[in-house]
Amino acid sequence: MSLALRLGQGETPGWIYSPATPGFFFTGGYCCKLDRKLFFLFGGNQVGGIAMRNVIAFNSFTWTSRMDMPGIGRFDSGAAVISDSVLCVAGFDIEPLASCVRYSAITDQWTSATRLIDPRRYAHATTGIGNKALVVGGRDVMQNYLTKSAIFESEVWISASDIPLPGRARASAVSINGSAYLTGGTTEITGPLSDNLAFEIESNTWVHKTAFPLPGRQGHAAFTVLQEQVITGGGTPLQTSTFIHNPTSDTWRSALPLSLPARQWAGAGSGARADSGFISGGEADSGFRLVNHNEFIGGTWITQTSLPFPARKQLVGATA
Repeated sequence: MSLALRLGQGETPGWIYSPATPGFFFTGGYCCKLDRKLFFLFGGNQVGGIAMRNVIAFNSFTWTSRMDMPGIGRFDSGAAVISDSVLCVAGFDIEPLASCVRYSAITDQWTSATRLIDPRRYAHATTGIGNKALVVGGRDVMQNYLTKSAIFESEVWISASDIPLPGRARASAVSINGSAYLTGGTTEITGPLSDNLAFEIESNTWVHKTAFPLPGRQGHAAFTVLQEQVITGGGTPLQTSTFIHNPTSDTWRSALPLSLPARQWAGAGSGARADSGFISGGEADSGFRLVNHNEFIGGTWITQTSLPFPARKQLVGATA
């Protein structure tokens, strides 16, 4: 989504959006253009366990409704940003899904995409790597915890190397400098994991990295800031502690804790600024669905404008 930056004499810089001519603003004989991305939330699980088709976008302090997801609603899906579009992958509505749909952040339109090789829910470990998407783990129609990975490229899904055992669901995945980082998750036997694995897409290999600080996490939120991975929320019991992983040094460091309440199954994504990211909605330890929306910016958590009702959990976020 394009916004224009106004830099008039004596003025404070501000964002101006022109629906008629997206991305352009004319003043005093000057024309400025600057691309600024929006944070989107897709689907989710509202009160009554109803799968949502709802799509909303956040810009500065305001939420706006966008085109609903086509067909059925879904939750426990994954999202991967590919260029200016978001690929929503699998999920759940009555049963695990294999269907995928693609959203254009430029035109606010949906198109169908090739179905995933096999149905799965808890497909949260999904990320875009360049012009490709990677989905890892989840649970199939028989409720098995999966080690399967798949890559989406040129409108086709192909199998990728399985992750090292154990199979897992409710993990997170982000991409940094051409590699995907898979963190945490839960299994049938062990509960929340602290594994941190890197996937090298060109060599189709998984490599163990420094483990996440204990306790392990499942149902947590993950996003990137300044080419580092941020992990917050999730866990059993639910956590507010926040940690940052530097892929160059392969080290973790603590950051300020997430604002209360502790939560799991929230939507998350990087912000418009390179040093920011969002966590939205989810479920509190009370079991209530949330409308909370927080931004991690410059190493500090701030409270942003709440999501419009209904409250929702098991949603997915993406910035495009």
